[in-house]
Amino acid sequence: MGRPMIHGCVFVFILLSINACTRQQLGLPRTPVSVTSPDGRFVAFVRNHPNLDPPSQSIWLGAIGGSTTKLKTLGPDSDWCNTIVWSSDSSTVSYLVQDARLITADARSGRMVSEKWLADWKGEYPPYRMVRDLSLSAAGHEARFRDCKRNMTGPGYAHAPSECGSVRTMTIRDMP
Repeated sequence: MGRPMIHGCVFVFILLSINACTRQQLGLPRTPVSVTSPDGRFVAFVRNHPNLDPPSQSIWLGAIGGSTTKLKTLGPDSDWCNTIVWSSDSSTVSYLVQDARLITADARSGRMVSEKWLADWKGEYPPYRMVRDLSLSAAGHEARFRDCKRNMTGPGYAHAPSECGSVRTMTIRDMP
């Protein structure tokens, strides 16, 4: 009496499932967002991790041609980052997570200096408000942005341009 081939079938099923996945579902490309600092000395990027489900990302910072540091692993299947902005003096970089929460780092030290919700958030997913037109002040102490209502039924939950507020400014980092 032979053993059932359950293990072999599971293995074949997993291989077939992986072959049916798209590159994005497998976490490729590994670096979907990468932005070099204005002075060309630093790079900030988002790294995808090859998880089938849930998708997973982390945010990184480093010197061009040097080592990089992982600043934070984002929450699997709940956090995403596709916007990175630099201050014009290259001292500060900010990552916009969930289109509403700003994670800010000091480029020279390679450390996170703040994490703040720019849009009103009441624990919902995805947030009903989203940030657009994000920029940092010259020295990276303030963020300028527009707070917009997210269209929860539209493709990609895009913002409703007619439902964006005026430009707001928020302190995101204490003075050194």
